Amino acid sequence: MRWPEFKDGETIIGFNLIDFLEWVEASLSSDECSPPPKDMPRFAFPPVQREVVWRPKQALDLWDSVMRGLPIGTFYLLVRSSEQPDSVNFQGLDVPKGAGFDLLDGQQRVRALLLGLRDTFDDRCLWIDLGGKKPLLRLTSKAQPFGYRVEDGGKLYNYQRGNARENIEPENHPILNDGDDGNSRHAYDLELFADNVKQDGERLSPQPPKPYDASEETFKFHELFSNWSKAVDGDAKIVALSVHAPKAGNEVIEALNLQFNNVQHAQIGLLRVCGAQDEPNNILALYERIGAGGTPLTPEERLYSIYKHHVPPIRAVVDEIFKKVGHVLPPTKITTTALRIANANKNKPAYSVPDVAVFSKEMAANPLSELRRKLDDLLPVRKADGRLFQSFATVKNVLAHSGIPSFSRDSKKPEFGIPQAAVGRISRLGD
Repeated sequence: MRWPEFKDGETIIGFNLIDFLEWVEASLSSDECSPPPKDMPRFAFPPVQREVVWRPKQALDLWDSVMRGLPIGTFYLLVRSSEQPDSVNFQGLDVPKGAGFDLLDGQQRVRALLLGLRDTFDDRCLWIDLGGKKPLLRLTSKAQPFGYRVEDGGKLYNYQRGNARENIEPENHPILNDGDDGNSRHAYDLELFADNVKQDGERLSPQPPKPYDASEETFKFHELFSNWSKAVDGDAKIVALSVHAPKAGNEVIEALNLQFNNVQHAQIGLLRVCGAQDEPNNILALYERIGAGGTPLTPEERLYSIYKHHVPPIRAVVDEIFKKVGHVLPPTKITTTALRIANANKNKPAYSVPDVAVFSKEMAANPLSELRRKLDDLLPVRKADGRLFQSFATVKNVLAHSGIPSFSRDSKKPEFGIPQAAVGRISRLGD
């Protein structure tokens, strides 16, 4: 395995894309039980990084660029000391201490690129359809398990989703979800990415399902690329693709071989950022200015980044709300809700969210500002059931119904509301 090495005085180097992604994988999947190779610098994210914001078309366009041999930009690596504890992996969990680099710019691209090296990642799956005149990239996700419209990248129409479900679930062959209580029930579309979804007593296959209207010659990208990569030379690589996709035309196989060759030899730029840690606000300033040139940061995302910068464990607190209550709101909205409440509860109440400059100053204040103390009360980092968590749990219980049919023998009163399986995913139904 190779990893980036900057020589004395170097601030930018060229690096192989696949080597870079394998280094990212090794860093983020390593722990005390499976440590990374000796002397390998660890890759991680600074707490200021945001969640996934790229739309499906953006991820597909990035992979299309790589397969065409086009450049995909430079990645900013922030030098991290061996004792720095506040970096995280893709799940927002703290990474073990170790010298290395934090990815300051390029997270959305890295997440999209890892789709090509994994079966599924970020509840998304990258496919390649070889049934046409040329290879066609497709994407499916947990929220849209049958994919998106080829022509414009939009969500499928309702009738298309219905047809897609019928195609994989013929009569008398229901797709079931084995619940935690041991009881099976009909699986929702949102659950088709889950491992516990079965059909005819076996795990759903393929899992997740193929995109809507995909040809028989549609395969997971990482499976095709992995088989191709293992072949020793050009002729063997062609044979590997032909064996995996026997019904694909020769022209399509040859085109894919050239595209995979572009992927294998793709180069990226890595820029080493030094000195940003010397002043606490330097990282925030650089991150904000970098973000202005890509997918724009919303005011809420900027506030959440400042919050994570000053209180890194807050990400885990939000994840705990997701785990126990459900995805009632995106992380940025949960933070904004806490900010509004805290601001309104001050001695001099303000019934709005503070602007970025004011919030940054309040969070950096020593001793702790009144706003910071109010936030710590709403979202405490040392216990899992703070006031805001309890409020969200109450809202969920009010919205959800128990699953007992209205006016049934087991129901003491009519049950109205949203099914338990859906209420925790309200904010992500449209993603």
